[in-house]
Amino acid sequence: MSAAAGAHFANPRNDFWRLLHEAGFTPRLLRPDEQFETLRYGIGLTNAALRTTRGSGDLRRADLDVSPSRLERLAAELQPRFVAFVGKEAYRGAFGERPQLGLQERRVGETRLFVLPSTSPANAAVGWDERPATPAEQADMRALLRESMEEGAWGLSTGLDYPPGSYADTDELVTLSTEAARLGGIYHSHVRYRLGDRFLDPFREAIDIGRRASIPAHITHFYQRLYTPGSATDMLGLLERARDDEGLDVTFDSYPYVYSSTRLLIMFPDWLHAGGPDCVVAGLQSAEAREKLRREVAPRGQSWQDIWLTYFKQPHNHQYEGRSVAEIAIMRNQHPVDALCDLLLEEDLQTSYTAFSADAGSLGRFVAHPLSMVGSDAVLLGEFPSPRTYGCFPIILGKFAREERALSLPQAIRKMTSFPAQRLGLRKRGLLRDGFMADVVVFAPRSVGSPATRTQPKQLPTGIDYVWVNGTLVVDQGMHTGALAGRALRRGHD
Repeated sequence: MSAAAGAHFANPRNDFWRLLHEAGFTPRLLRPDEQFETLRYGIGLTNAALRTTRGSGDLRRADLDVSPSRLERLAAELQPRFVAFVGKEAYRGAFGERPQLGLQERRVGETRLFVLPSTSPANAAVGWDERPATPAEQADMRALLRESMEEGAWGLSTGLDYPPGSYADTDELVTLSTEAARLGGIYHSHVRYRLGDRFLDPFREAIDIGRRASIPAHITHFYQRLYTPGSATDMLGLLERARDDEGLDVTFDSYPYVYSSTRLLIMFPDWLHAGGPDCVVAGLQSAEAREKLRREVAPRGQSWQDIWLTYFKQPHNHQYEGRSVAEIAIMRNQHPVDALCDLLLEEDLQTSYTAFSADAGSLGRFVAHPLSMVGSDAVLLGEFPSPRTYGCFPIILGKFAREERALSLPQAIRKMTSFPAQRLGLRKRGLLRDGFMADVVVFAPRSVGSPATRTQPKQLPTGIDYVWVNGTLVVDQGMHTGALAGRALRRGHD
């Protein structure tokens, strides 16, 4: 067991871990080749997974001397927000030495791969402390990153607006990225949007990490926000100069919608998150903290009227699905921040939102730029996700290529296929060529598009008649066949 995992296990609150350790299992970092099975069989936590020490490689219900109901109760008492599932089918999986990515073969709909989120090693080594990692903790984090990449991860990913990943300073990220670069990975970043001028400085940090770590840098969901100064020319010019003047390897992806979407907690300051979810709950319940939050929490957009909430599990809160924060505050007769705090408490901190946040006039420039690829940044939670979740790719083929001619149809197709495949170094994918994997979409250029809107986001695209994944027909005359032809790809193996 690593020092980080040992520290986690030594925490007196972790009765759940202790119980499983007595049954023959040890806690450790969630490997990228295990993520699917933690969701399918329910044996995982967000930042740790269980692995048998019995040697057989098979983990079955009979191996445990405790009832599933007791495990469910313990899991509920600990961190229910971060336990994936512990339920009736929790002990059917196989968490042995054999590669778990192989278990996704023909069990998922699409071909997928994993990058390691920096939050995972940070949480394992540092926890939820609001501070950079010490040298010893960074050594643990590098070891966990190495293990993940050796087992198939394609690089390091950051979400620098999300604690505890947001607690890392630039030097710490350079250290991790240097390790990823040594193993042939990429640095993929949701940047730190609150940094410096909150306009170009967040992207300068990502470029600087790529420069100092000698690693390919990729900036995700790169577009001009309504509430930032400057222009699309400033943003695109920053990346162009990094490539043209310095020879740095930097690219980006973008999506063609004005609506962003993520979890509601992103609007709350880092100090509230310090210590973990229990401290978040305590802060939201505190009158003193509430007063401070009313001063500090502001809409990530132009106004509370332009932020719509979704993903409510409590029946009495379903009335708020798709409504704006401003409208909900009126319905509840509360200050907008108080309404958010109370709803987060009622909904176990899981509420998400969609916001009007992008400059519509410049979207085409980002989509068409030579350095851009297409990335939906999809959030599949709630009844009112951003329409990008259902329409990202077809609306580029339809509106941006066919109607607005912001780019040609071949250029649009390349940004969805061969360009990302080449960026990652995927073998025999991304092109229609003899000997390549048959990942094929047949669409009607004159009718392909998306009817998804903010108020009716869950609408399937039009004009896509046939889809093959790994040579298997999965969409036939516009209807899904039910085939699960996907698989997971491991860096260095596939």
